[in-house]
Amino acid sequence: MGIAPEGVGGNGYNRRVIPMFRILVFLAMGCAATLSGNPRLPPVFGDHMVLQRGREIPVWGWAEPGERITVSLGGKSRTTMAGREGRWKTLLPKHAAAGPYELRVEGNTVLTISDVLIGEVWVYAGEPPDEAAEDASGIRVYRARVGGVPGTWRAVVADSLFARELHEQLTVPIGVVVAAVERSTAEEWVTPEFLRKDATFAPILERWRSGITKRAPGGQFQALIAPLIPFAVRGVVWRQGETNVKRAYQYRKLLPALIESWRYEWRQEKLPFVIVQLPSHGPPRNAPGESAWAELREAQSLALSAPDTGLVVTIGAENSDEAHRMALVALGMAYGKRVSYSGPVYKKMKRERGRLRIEFNSTGGGLLARGGEPLRGFTIAGSDGQFYQADATIRGKAVVISSPRAPDPVAVRYSWADSPDGNLYNREGLPAVPFRTDDWPGITMNER
Repeated sequence: MGIAPEGVGGNGYNRRVIPMFRILVFLAMGCAATLSGNPRLPPVFGDHMVLQRGREIPVWGWAEPGERITVSLGGKSRTTMAGREGRWKTLLPKHAAAGPYELRVEGNTVLTISDVLIGEVWVYAGEPPDEAAEDASGIRVYRARVGGVPGTWRAVVADSLFARELHEQLTVPIGVVVAAVERSTAEEWVTPEFLRKDATFAPILERWRSGITKRAPGGQFQALIAPLIPFAVRGVVWRQGETNVKRAYQYRKLLPALIESWRYEWRQEKLPFVIVQLPSHGPPRNAPGESAWAELREAQSLALSAPDTGLVVTIGAENSDEAHRMALVALGMAYGKRVSYSGPVYKKMKRERGRLRIEFNSTGGGLLARGGEPLRGFTIAGSDGQFYQADATIRGKAVVISSPRAPDPVAVRYSWADSPDGNLYNREGLPAVPFRTDDWPGITMNER
């Protein structure tokens, strides 16, 4: 076991060297709280970190029970005392975007965290973001680690295109806390308490109890999210869903439960969520058909019924396009900027003599067929539920749809496939949200 050099802590903050025998005693006792007489901070506090502007800043940690703790930042300080179990917490006053500062924690010893910026902080959770290694001054990324391994804040080099877009638009420091695990399921990110509230999730809990699955419900939340709370953040980017495709109908409740449980734990009823919809999967199909991927995208869209949520359509998007759309949703939904951040959204359907008129919200400057006519991606069905490729024509803020194979149509679907090729956009360059007008049972309805 190694010791950090004098004045440098293993999780990125400066502190006095701790004698080796005290570390061994600490490990032998299995103590999770503190080393005697030394204040300690959670791993998310470290050199090069970004703290949320415009809000009180929670700072917390552990120390000797009864130890007096003073926390200072930017000329402002607060004093508190460690409780009987050694835990302490205080709230620093609001700060405007600025820095770099030094965050100082004084107890029996002194911790100093250097190069601290005040700006905007987002949590990026679910699937890991696409990486882009390039200079990005003013952007800091922290990667939460599984198993209690301390993460580090990375300065200058960014691995979030989303952060770069926000930085360019807001011109303040941007911090991204990445808490992501490849191929994790949504139920791993929901607190067990919320899973137990709904009988829909009983099969999930039973598979875990019986040993059918090794994925613990709530496991990723406990490992990666709970240690971050109550760290002040602006919002959450949620990108996940592929591993829940076979249970897409259940996802209609899983995603809202996740959002509600995080807002409850963070004590932020309006914590913004940017939901990144599933991308295309596999080669396109020529014939209309059922699609579990489309059902999962539908479940993601339905989560918008909760306030302070936004959706990013990623079908056919390059990484840079996707990051731009994510930033637009954040700017419009979380910051109230006057930007168009949604593509056309299904509003209502009207029947007109052998054809159907679909009206849309979020049409921006108007509807268009990207790449030119004809409009693609629309299918139409009669009461028999058999869908056919449809002819589609833009009429103002609506699209008129018909097919000679469905002379008495009752339902329309758009981009309803694993890998759809729909090309309906608004003039701001944002794609239409996939939808269907019917509520006929899908292929995942009974999967739990």
